[in-house]
Amino acid sequence: MKKIIIWDDKYLTGIEIIDSQHKKIFKGINELFNDIESIETKEKILEKIRCIDFYTVEHFDTEEKYMLELNYPEYFEHKKAHEEFKKVYEEIRYNYIYKEDNVYVLAIHLNHTMADWLDYHLQNKDQQLAEFLRTKL
Repeated sequence: MKKIIIWDDKYLTGIEIIDSQHKKIFKGINELFNDIESIETKEKILEKIRCIDFYTVEHFDTEEKYMLELNYPEYFEHKKAHEEFKKVYEEIRYNYIYKEDNVYVLAIHLNHTMADWLDYHLQNKDQQLAEFLRTKL
């Protein structure tokens, strides 16, 4: 399967830790998406999902810490976007784990939901945050 979302320098923020975390999230999602047909057990898919969980939580925590420490004026709006993503992602994960969605349903949800959200969020919300952070760090 092709990559669901391809890293592009348009996503760079100029904040090294944030850019590194974004790349990890892309890598985790793409590894899961690319390997989904060849992974033999549900447990191996869940391992990849747990990696995405870790990268996402780590990244959101980093951004939210910066926003709070530096009094980012759009903190609540940005955090709300993170919460919305978590809710949708958790629903995708829950449906796969507990409702027995098959790997193809998982792949479709990853493709349509996560790729679209990441593309929009990184080009808009995270660029606005990065512009603010570059003046404060």
